[in-house]
Amino acid sequence: MNDGEINKILKEILKWERLIGTEILRKKVKEEKDLFADPKAIVIYNHSDGDKSTRELAKMGGVTHTTVQALWKKWIDAGIAESTEKYGGGRCRRIFELNELGLELPVPDKGKGKE
Repeated sequence: MNDGEINKILKEILKWERLIGTEILRKKVKEEKDLFADPKAIVIYNHSDGDKSTRELAKMGGVTHTTVQALWKKWIDAGIAESTEKYGGGRCRRIFELNELGLELPVPDKGKGKE
């Protein structure tokens, strides 16, 4: 076998592994409902890029920074996020995009509370 044939086979294997992995991942997110029990958690996960602090994300999500810390721990333990090297491991980065988890970014309700 030459390198081209090997690369073609590896790409095909990767395609199927991603498909299988995505299905397992989505099932896990559905089963572990506390990972994204609140739509605010989806917003925070989406913006957890490894650079933003808990306080920045708390402001974006409308929660406390301790809530963000608790969410980061849950997500790291579940394998859908990782701590970063930045600030001695004090930041968190999502590993997957929302669509890979079967989630959508919630749409803010602009009319809420107005008559």
